[in-house]
Amino acid sequence: TLETEGPHAAIDIAEQAINVAKNPNLNNYFFITLLKLIIAKSNIIISDYENAKIYLDSAITLASKFNMKDLLTRCYLLYGKYYQEIGLVKTPQQTQYLMASKKMYDKVNEITGDTKNNHIKNLNNNAQRALSLFCETNGIEI
Repeated sequence: TLETEGPHAAIDIAEQAINVAKNPNLNNYFFITLLKLIIAKSNIIISDYENAKIYLDSAITLASKFNMKDLLTRCYLLYGKYYQEIGLVKTPQQTQYLMASKKMYDKVNEITGDTKNNHIKNLNNNAQRALSLFCETNGIEI
């Protein structure tokens, strides 16, 4: 839905799906976490960074609480993208946002040592290279 109908439709569907997943008979924390990541990603796309942060924090809390390390790496990877997106705009806090992005990518590296998920490692390496290239191109030291 995110790709075919856009971020607003994805948010609507994911919120409905979260309500289903929270049903006491299901209580599926794995899918709840994934759906929160979809909502966070959709909010980043529409530049609603406040809601994106809320959903990212909530997803991280769930993934940590239930020791879902692979999902936790995905959360931190998206959090790195979140900070990187905000850091693309030249503001007094730009360097802080880009440093926060780097920290999130470093957390992904720490956790992927345990999970050994090469796909996430590759995504993270690409994200780190993009961040480094942006900083280098713009003369920003992080």
